[in-house]
Amino acid sequence: NIEKSHTNKNTNFSKKEVDSIERYKIIEHFITLHEIDLLNSKKKKLSAIFSEFQSEISFKKREKIGKVLKRWEEENKIKIFKGILFIDDIHLLNNESFSFLGKIIETRLSPNFFFATNYTKEKINGLNYISPHGIPVDFLDRFLILSTCPLSKMEIEKIIRLRSKELQLLLKKECLLLLVKIGIECGLNYALYLLSTLCFHSSKKKKETGIHDILISFKLFLNFRKIIRNTNHPKYFLFAKN
Repeated sequence: NIEKSHTNKNTNFSKKEVDSIERYKIIEHFITLHEIDLLNSKKKKLSAIFSEFQSEISFKKREKIGKVLKRWEEENKIKIFKGILFIDDIHLLNNESFSFLGKIIETRLSPNFFFATNYTKEKINGLNYISPHGIPVDFLDRFLILSTCPLSKMEIEKIIRLRSKELQLLLKKECLLLLVKIGIECGLNYALYLLSTLCFHSSKKKKETGIHDILISFKLFLNFRKIIRNTNHPKYFLFAKN
């Protein structure tokens, strides 16, 4: 025996205890509050999230779920990330919508709100009261206002380049300069809309977009300045009164 040959007779051997290795996994699931509401609805099934017919969640049930989420957050079981809600043309909302948003803002689980409008002074929708940006003053006082400035020529050119790249359009240098000029004089949105119409010309011909294609779209589609200029000519309108 090898053990006996290299050790004394009085040597005692003991078995080595092998400790068990503890293994654990941290599994993270990302789920929205709306999906939690659906899972706790009457169906109480995972398929409720993907169902076309979704029942309305009652206020009591949503309040109960909010208490459970608050307790889980205090116990470090969950971590809540607030989302972002972007509303464009906020001046189109009426007074009831503003009061509803005012209640949502006060809740603990409300998202981060971003509003956009291009109006300076406007009547509140449904009221004969003029307010800054068409928003009630008490509601507007809860937010920070970011001032904007007109886009420069280089910024308009960069935006048109990015948009043409997304639409897979091959623009010549003179075409790009023409679209930039249209964006400065007629507005950036109008220039971007013309880009989407140029896709039909380039897909058929399978070549670079030329100035002729831009001029065709420019003559076919009007912008707001052309409409204001042509209001005295009824022939431009479908239901014109003679």
